[in-house]
Amino acid sequence: MKIRSVALVLGALMLTAAPALAQSVTRTYVATARGTAAQVLIGGQGLQIGHTNVGIRSDAGQELALCTGSEVACAHAATVVGGNDARAAFPGEAEAVGEPNGALPEEMSPLLVAHFGKAVAKAAQGNASGTADVTHLELTATQTFADNAAPLVDGLKQVSEALLGPMAEGDPSGQVGPRLKQTVDGILNNLAVNPLVEIDILASAVNVEDKGTEVTATAVAKGAQVVISPTANSSMGSPEGLIIIEIGAASATASAKNNQPATSSGNAATVQLSVFNPVTQTYDVVPVAAGEYQCGGEGTPLETCVGLGAVAANAGAVRAGGVSINALGGNLVLELGSIEAAVGANVAEAPAPVCPEPPCLPVTGGGLAVQGLALLGLAGGATAMIRRRSIG
Repeated sequence: MKIRSVALVLGALMLTAAPALAQSVTRTYVATARGTAAQVLIGGQGLQIGHTNVGIRSDAGQELALCTGSEVACAHAATVVGGNDARAAFPGEAEAVGEPNGALPEEMSPLLVAHFGKAVAKAAQGNASGTADVTHLELTATQTFADNAAPLVDGLKQVSEALLGPMAEGDPSGQVGPRLKQTVDGILNNLAVNPLVEIDILASAVNVEDKGTEVTATAVAKGAQVVISPTANSSMGSPEGLIIIEIGAASATASAKNNQPATSSGNAATVQLSVFNPVTQTYDVVPVAAGEYQCGGEGTPLETCVGLGAVAANAGAVRAGGVSINALGGNLVLELGSIEAAVGANVAEAPAPVCPEPPCLPVTGGGLAVQGLALLGLAGGATAMIRRRSIG
């Protein structure tokens, strides 16, 4: 009985030792993703909208600015930074929600009417995500704004009288031109009520995740729409105004698999600039390609220029350049859809097994378990033989 007990213990030790050898692999990684749906600059006052920033690291020793102390996963999301920020971390608060319609900075509230969606930040071991929902902004030409941008008001008067005036006798309900004249005249008659610009910023989302054999980072900005002098008929998806800028989605992805070089890819947003032509009463449409800068309404205070950044990617990082808009004689500046993703990972393989004499069995969890079971069988057989001999 003693011999049998010893054999069982030896077999059990080999079984338990197998996984330890098979898993002796060191993995270190850092992954980050960040997106900014829009940065708005009006008359020198700034606002950051749809901000998402997340990061994970294999341990607290890996450098990651977003996390502090023992935190290994961190997330920050806000539809309006400084208004409804949500922060989460692991260890720490696993999920945080920034409620809709966060407060505007005091200096911006006289200029804008805003409707914000909610922001959500989540963090767990090996995973972090952030989302910021849709935002709608209306810029009103308040008297203070008009005083600082006097050429803009003069430009609107010129547009109303010289360009849109000849169409005033048309049916306002059936033609874009007369509706635009009504809109421009309404802005001039009541600067504080009728919006000069409407901006719709779609959701943005970022995510980083450790999948065990692969670390990934993704960022998506779903697009935006900007309408200068929008009519009452204008809506998201069916815009109508003097100048329309439509921006599609942009994405960025980076990943690193165990023992393989990191990869990355990205897609820049699609951008289209449409300027109303009072002669044809239709829109002149200009697509804006990556790396290009296009302008509409040249020579007037309503001149609007749009540029689209290109995608820059290397082994483990990618940035999809955003859309830059300079409008209303420089009084409205927008940066939209700037996103980036990056990963850094290192996997150290387990040391090669020692083989005293070939041939050698592969040293894996399964192999060692089979060897252990074989020893158990042999030990059991030996015990049976000893017992039979003692009986005989």
